[in-house]
Amino acid sequence: MEQKRRVNTKWIVAAVILVLAAALLLWGYLFVKNTRLENITVEGNHHYSKDELLELIFPEPEDRLTVNVWLREYRGEHQTIPFVSRYEITLDDLNTAHIMVYEKHVIACLEYMGSIMYFDKDGIVVESEDENNEGVPEITGIDFSRIVMHQPIAVKNQEVFTAILNLTQLLSLYELDVERVYYNDDLEARLYMDGLKVELGNSKYMDEKIMELKSILPSIAGQSGTLYLDSFDPDAINPHYRFMPEKN
Repeated sequence: MEQKRRVNTKWIVAAVILVLAAALLLWGYLFVKNTRLENITVEGNHHYSKDELLELIFPEPEDRLTVNVWLREYRGEHQTIPFVSRYEITLDDLNTAHIMVYEKHVIACLEYMGSIMYFDKDGIVVESEDENNEGVPEITGIDFSRIVMHQPIAVKNQEVFTAILNLTQLLSLYELDVERVYYNDDLEARLYMDGLKVELGNSKYMDEKIMELKSILPSIAGQSGTLYLDSFDPDAINPHYRFMPEKN
């Protein structure tokens, strides 16, 4: 009888342990299943705001569940986002994550067959959209023979593209907000920026012209008209460049 009682006790203890283990597993499952990212920091984003990026990275409510984020990161499964080369998600704890964004660095764009094509400093087309994004200068006045995604823009005269890349990189370097760059048949450039037209002329002394433009802009801020830097003279001691205000 005593032996039978010991056997029954063992079964009861085993059953209790199994029930507790099952309850613990269920609690853990429900905890993990319902734990989501609430605190997210984003770094490296310029093209998109934080909220825009979070909408693109986590398009569905369940995408923010911590277990789903971990699984996607482990498998390397990321959303494809225009203007973003890649991003990395680091989990600090079950509710907190840090997202490092690596954007495609576009310097200018142009219209081709109804689409806006964006290219980088090497002249490679990295993205296309239906409309131009604010802050990216559009190149006009030049016909391009062929434009293919993820390939260099094809031009008949390489001098044309060298001039474009040099100018757009200078605009980026000096942080000048230019809406449009127009080139005429002689490869003379004109900038359109916030009500101003800036005649730059040919590519000679372009670095110095853009530097001069940067220093002149504060004195004509808020005005509309045309600034003539095509007469730039590197040897001038006290240069003065003509500014023609726009007539009302």
